Amino acid sequence: METKRKALGKGLEQLFNVDTFSIDEFEKNVVENASKSDIKNIRLDELRSNPYQPRKVFDPEGLNELASSIKEYGVFEPIIVKKSIKGYEIVAGERRSLAAKKAGLSEIPAIVRDLTDDEMMSIALLENIQREDLNAIEEALAYKKMIEHMGLTQEELAKKVGKSRSHITNILGILKLPKDVQNMVLENKLNITDSTELARMEEKISKKKAVELFENEYLNQCEVGTFQMLAAIHKYLFDEIYDFAGKIRTVNIAKGNFRFAPVMYLKTAIENIEKMPQTTFDEIIEKYVEMNIAHPFREGNGRSTRIWLDLILKKELNKVIDWSTVDKEDYLLAMERSPIKDIEIKYILKQALTDKVDDREVYMKGIDHSYYYEGYAVYKAQDL
Repeated sequence: METKRKALGKGLEQLFNVDTFSIDEFEKNVVENASKSDIKNIRLDELRSNPYQPRKVFDPEGLNELASSIKEYGVFEPIIVKKSIKGYEIVAGERRSLAAKKAGLSEIPAIVRDLTDDEMMSIALLENIQREDLNAIEEALAYKKMIEHMGLTQEELAKKVGKSRSHITNILGILKLPKDVQNMVLENKLNITDSTELARMEEKISKKKAVELFENEYLNQCEVGTFQMLAAIHKYLFDEIYDFAGKIRTVNIAKGNFRFAPVMYLKTAIENIEKMPQTTFDEIIEKYVEMNIAHPFREGNGRSTRIWLDLILKKELNKVIDWSTVDKEDYLLAMERSPIKDIEIKYILKQALTDKVDDREVYMKGIDHSYYYEGYAVYKAQDL
């Protein structure tokens, strides 16, 4: 037993005693230090999830792909488990075990190790955070648990997980939202009732559609700067997910203490915005700010309107915003203040102007940043 703890300890030393955690290095160390006799086939019905596992939903498409691979080639890397009173608890590799079950296997290769509850929790959280499998709420809960149970400051945690301090602060801020907002699940065409799964699938589908907008001529028939174009963008991004895609909302909405244009005045507001001039940079940003105040759709306003803004800038000034250079905190704060004073948002966006209007990399990074502003950061546009 002492030898096994020592072998595990080498992996955990890599995990906890360096500036940056590496869950991949931990698994590699455990596997490399395991003898052939350490690897055993364990029945899948004997496995239980790690009780500290923060991820509640696994991407169905990704699971099916992994299951197909396992069916054809088998499980390449053993999972890591801990013996419990009844069967085994999964330490690392829950996704592999679920895929193996989907593939029709009854057993899976595993390495049994003895871990404390603190070690179990740390490994589960880090495995998910580092492999970017969590949505914003799950990520926030994971960070909160790590801070509480590992005694880390936000700055120390940022170093350990390889994120910026501002990223940690912003993600944790989600937990300050009302519970009903955190758990809100919009009625959707996918028939998803879990908020975390819906967030993940919405990001994946709509971000892929955003990539397509760069590559096709879908918007060529729309007049730039009109609501017709904005509605076309919104419909294209979200039509596979929501029935309300491209349609003016029929409910009043708010963000924090700010209430967007009331439904009874919304159509009039949109008509007035369409009449606004858009020949100079200042005029274009003023029009953008007013459309943001209107917030014409039930969901997805920011992501759609930023694409709309870039198309106006491209047509009128032969410029676009390089969103990857616009800090999330600065941008959101400036947008929050813009209904009263728009000088700040004008300054921030003017500094980010670029003449690379047809540059694929600028566009892809811009889409990723646009989604990041809204708390979506699981998928990269270039990978979809």
